[in-house]
Amino acid sequence: MIQTALAQSPEVINALKDVPNTFNRSAGILNTWFLAGGIALAVGVIVWGGYQMMTGAGDTEKVKIGKAAVFYGVLGLAAVVLARLIIVFVIEFLSSQ
Repeated sequence: MIQTALAQSPEVINALKDVPNTFNRSAGILNTWFLAGGIALAVGVIVWGGYQMMTGAGDTEKVKIGKAAVFYGVLGLAAVVLARLIIVFVIEFLSSQ
């Protein structure tokens, strides 16, 4: 007697369905910490630059250093916020697909 083999589609079992998505959670936590650290650092640079300008007492070199610090602090703050916005938009775009 000849038996015919019937092809069966394998059933894929998701063994991780009850495990929370720890990678996304960890990435979100790291992203939040980097954002907070970047903002704190930028604000610190801005405050330091303002202090340098105020205590310059007419010394043009200290005022110049203070202005540069404030400028780069604001530039760094803008870069940190822009990086966060880009990350949020990319995540939203990819999750809507």
